[in-house]
Amino acid sequence: METVNVDLNKLGGGTFGGIVYPNQLPSNGLVYATNTSVPAGQLPGIRLVNGSEIKRAAGLTVVSNQPLYLQGNYNTVSKKPCAVIADAVNL
Repeated sequence: METVNVDLNKLGGGTFGGIVYPNQLPSNGLVYATNTSVPAGQLPGIRLVNGSEIKRAAGLTVVSNQPLYLQGNYNTVSKKPCAVIADAVNL
């Protein structure tokens, strides 16, 4: 399985390791992710990491046409309305 990591903490903006990341969460709250860089013979996937706090007041919807993996806690701090929609969702 060849996965692409989507770091929701960095996507929401903040300073990490001395690097300042701007908030890149879309205004409509919809993120579509797909992995097109998969070598022949391997399966694609998306992995959401550092998602314990969603940094968008109105929540977030993440959609993928491939298997999606949630690593660690998801939306457990200051809970907001969120959805994860994918070919398969793995915790």
